[in-house]
Amino acid sequence: MNLFEVLRGEWGLNHDGEFRADPWFIYSGGQVVDKGFGKAPKEFFSRKLPPGVITPGFVNAHSHIELSFMKDKLPRGSSLTAMGTQIHEERSRTTFDTMRQAAVAAMRHAK
Repeated sequence: MNLFEVLRGEWGLNHDGEFRADPWFIYSGGQVVDKGFGKAPKEFFSRKLPPGVITPGFVNAHSHIELSFMKDKLPRGSSLTAMGTQIHEERSRTTFDTMRQAAVAAMRHAK
């Protein structure tokens, strides 16, 4: 039996990468089955999440920040294979300090 729950947040990222207030996600069976912004559906049990930003489920926030040094280095629409190759090559040419500084800058920018 799948139970549906609406998770409501303070801020969320839309598909354009812009912050919007009042995101909601319908969650069931360990998956997000629907999402939106504004008034959440009232048909299901609802839970307000702690303050913060909700990233879409397909974004691994840890990896996203870790790979901040790659900003503007991947052509839009690159295949997964091309992205993996480029990330591997850039990591071998980039110092740990450069990667760390990029991650810190990305976290500051996200505030």
